[in-house]
Amino acid sequence: MNRRLAIVTALALTLSAGLGACAPASGPKPAPSPPEGLTWMALSEINNVFGDPDDPTNRPPLIKAPPAGMIVAVDISHDGKPDWLMDFDKAGVGAFCGTGGCPRRLFVSTPDGYVRAFDQQALGLSIRKVGAETRIEAWVHDIFCDSGPAECRFAWAWDPASRRLIERPASDGKTLLNGGGFSPLDEKPKDAVSVIYDWANAERRVCTPEPGDDFEPREPVLTSIADINGDGLRDWLGVPSTPCDNARTPGFLVWASVDAETFRQVYESPPGVLPLLHIETSPASLSQRPACEQGKPCVAKPLVWDTARDRLTAGARQSGGRP
Repeated sequence: MNRRLAIVTALALTLSAGLGACAPASGPKPAPSPPEGLTWMALSEINNVFGDPDDPTNRPPLIKAPPAGMIVAVDISHDGKPDWLMDFDKAGVGAFCGTGGCPRRLFVSTPDGYVRAFDQQALGLSIRKVGAETRIEAWVHDIFCDSGPAECRFAWAWDPASRRLIERPASDGKTLLNGGGFSPLDEKPKDAVSVIYDWANAERRVCTPEPGDDFEPREPVLTSIADINGDGLRDWLGVPSTPCDNARTPGFLVWASVDAETFRQVYESPPGVLPLLHIETSPASLSQRPACEQGKPCVAKPLVWDTARDRLTAGARQSGGRP
């Protein structure tokens, strides 16, 4: 009887030890997997680089998984769900990148899915905390700044109410944005209300600079800008397309919100001047500056809100430009 009890006890201890060995070990949680749609998007773009319908077999092996670091979880909206940064610098395909950097795409979680919040070429994209706020900063081609190739940076923070990135000072502290700023998404005419959509469509043109040359489409540039009339709604800035004869450099137009669905034109600049958006105050403000010649001082003229006429007017001169 004692021998049988000893055998049963030993067997119980063995089974207990085995079950303990199978228990999951404590440790860090595994990294979340990106949504299937983002993985599909990355693989589609990588593999399509090598697609040639006239020579379909002359291509490298099919890529079946995004390269490490191409799709990473980040925390922008702070809603307990991961946001996702897709970085084509990590795609392993040089064709994606150029002098303006590589495509970067940021998808931010919302209660009803993901919103594409940033989708532009950038030399770099960083995410940092400034107080309680998370800011996204892009380092972009110096064509968008006067400050040289190493200093052209723009920053934003996520605004859940408008479901978009909102302008913030960059890490260099500058709050004066050339051209109304660098848009985190290309604004399309379809994104604007009808009065701006109609203007943008009328500004589209196709040019043939020289007989025999290819057709050259020219499009206006639309930019959603920070509120300038103090009603808390974002406004719009538009730069017309350049005429086919290149006889003049266009200026810019500004539309201010009447309500969320109604906008009206409140300013049209002379030709050849550039808009500057000042975001150090709320509401923001605008000024205009002629194109700067190398080595010569630039003088900007502020645009002042005329309450009586409910529009922008050119005010007194001030020195300025994005330093």
